[in-house]
Amino acid sequence: MNVLRSYGIVPVQKIPEGFLFLLVHNINGHWEFPKGTPRRDETPEETALREFQEETGITNVRVIPGVTLREQYLLPLPDGSRVPKEVVFFIGEVVYPKRVNGFHGDVDNALWLPYDEAFVQLTFPESKQVLQEAREYIERHPF
Repeated sequence: MNVLRSYGIVPVQKIPEGFLFLLVHNINGHWEFPKGTPRRDETPEETALREFQEETGITNVRVIPGVTLREQYLLPLPDGSRVPKEVVFFIGEVVYPKRVNGFHGDVDNALWLPYDEAFVQLTFPESKQVLQEAREYIERHPF
């Protein structure tokens, strides 16, 4: 069985009190990290950056090299069946601008939140696990 793949960014900004994480609200009602599917001949990182920029309008993001996080689940299809899906996330440091500059596609809202609030806001347990892993990584490797 084929695995559907998407790529995304876990957006992080450093503030004096620690870190904030950017979540986007999907028009289907889910809070998640920006992500999307690749175009032909696009690398995973290029896909993640393009989707992040399209969904948030933020263009100044630096991908932290050498680290990816994975989210895996069964995606329900309209016919009632399910297919395996994997989303590979890169951690992205957002320096400026921090304000979301409009929404595109499946996104209708976005919030910068501290870890505890982001953990509660995220809809799916797989996303919460990615958030936890991202926080652990940036605490061990601060930028």
